[in-house]
Amino acid sequence: TRHKLYNVVRHHSYNSTILQTCVWSLCADPLCDNSIAISQQYALPALISVAFDASFRLETSDLNEKEARAMTSLPLPSALSLAERRICVTGAASGIGRATAHAAVDLGATLLLNDMAPLSYVQKELEAKGAKVDVLQGDLTEDNFAEKLIAKGPIHGLAHCAGILGRTPLQDSDNLRERFSKTMDVNVRVPIELGLAFTDHMAENGGGSIVMIGSVAGRTGGTALSTPLDYSASKGAVHVVIRWLSRHAVGRNVLINGVAPGPIQTAMTAGSKVDAAALPRGRMGEADEIAWLIMMLLTPAASYVSGAVLDCNGGSYVG
Repeated sequence: TRHKLYNVVRHHSYNSTILQTCVWSLCADPLCDNSIAISQQYALPALISVAFDASFRLETSDLNEKEARAMTSLPLPSALSLAERRICVTGAASGIGRATAHAAVDLGATLLLNDMAPLSYVQKELEAKGAKVDVLQGDLTEDNFAEKLIAKGPIHGLAHCAGILGRTPLQDSDNLRERFSKTMDVNVRVPIELGLAFTDHMAENGGGSIVMIGSVAGRTGGTALSTPLDYSASKGAVHVVIRWLSRHAVGRNVLINGVAPGPIQTAMTAGSKVDAAALPRGRMGEADEIAWLIMMLLTPAASYVSGAVLDCNGGSYVG
């Protein structure tokens, strides 16, 4: 009976993992001599009914994936929900930006994505989850690009994940001035312009939240000796930008915070000389480990947090 029901549940129930666990726990409890008899009399008919009911509902309704997940998961606390909120994610084509977009959708947000790289693949991934996704591909360093994003509004939250990291030491570059200027343009000027423009936009629409990406390199100069000087300097500047913007925005109901990651496995850090085994956690971080911290700062749960730069580096920096 146990094996027959197991197969029924596995093949016919949407939330089969939970039901399978119930079957095995009820029918194979070594501490209860009467477990088989009890489960056959009471539990098995109930589980069969639930399994076929779940199958019937999914086969006869036009539910999308988002609705199906809502039927089978615990309700999300309002403090952690991004329902009815529109989040703009920059650098969304890969790495931390892509993981952030997925996390935002999991919390119920609608999205506006930006990157210089094509976004069609990520857009399809997110729409497959039932999300509403708009895209504006382009270069954030262009004049007035922030206004182009805002024109797609309203925007309730901004996760600014775009940035660049040089592959070689600054002092070895062919044109130090050009290299330094480009790094500062992308990693510092763009956050300033986005922060100022989105603060005004959000304040005019009742408030909002902005999260920017700093780095442990902005605190220590770099986890490894190979961390480029211009990158470390730019991320230290971002930490200052976050604090300055927060002081001028918090009174307008706009909360501005940052996350300072340690070494994270992304395309941007591929080929880096970080010795993962020597890190306190024995590994580099994953993009979604940063994404969920960003999400916390965008939700109502962080309604009294502004001007903070939260460390997420696996213990690489403690200060």
